[in-house]
Amino acid sequence: MATDWRMIRLEKDGPLAIVTLTNPPLHVLHPQMVAELDTCFTGLATDPDVVVAIVTGQGERAFCAGFDIKEFPNIMAPGAAERLTRALHASLGKIAHLGKPTIAAVNGLALGGGLELSMACDIRIARRVYGDASAGVVTAASKKGRVAKHRINHQGSALVILANFKSDLARAL
Repeated sequence: MATDWRMIRLEKDGPLAIVTLTNPPLHVLHPQMVAELDTCFTGLATDPDVVVAIVTGQGERAFCAGFDIKEFPNIMAPGAAERLTRALHASLGKIAHLGKPTIAAVNGLALGGGLELSMACDIRIARRVYGDASAGVVTAASKKGRVAKHRINHQGSALVILANFKSDLARAL
């Protein structure tokens, strides 16, 4: 499996795979990161030594703060947004259907596509801040929105989506 990635890092410790997002300062999603996640989880799916995968952000400030707004001008090109959405959907699908337990270690902000990434995992463990709807963006990386479609029944998730404030873990519970 490739290890020359620029925006993620894969570490293995026995049966545990730790995938760390490394696009500081907020680990925003970028087309390159989406491609690296896709390649990484394709490899993890067939790795017999790995039995569980953890996804986290480097440091304590952010898990993943959504899509890189610097990329928005590129996304405006004809067909670009659709291609990027398909690529992200495919990558998140590989995480969601890995065939092994996946854990999102949400160690800070999880906004937009970052929240969507956390929801692709089987288990989410939040340190403090889980998400923020203040940007007015509800994730739609998957065809019908992974958060709303699959996990809206969790009261804390519903608070993040439906309210215009940051929610800490204590309040979400």
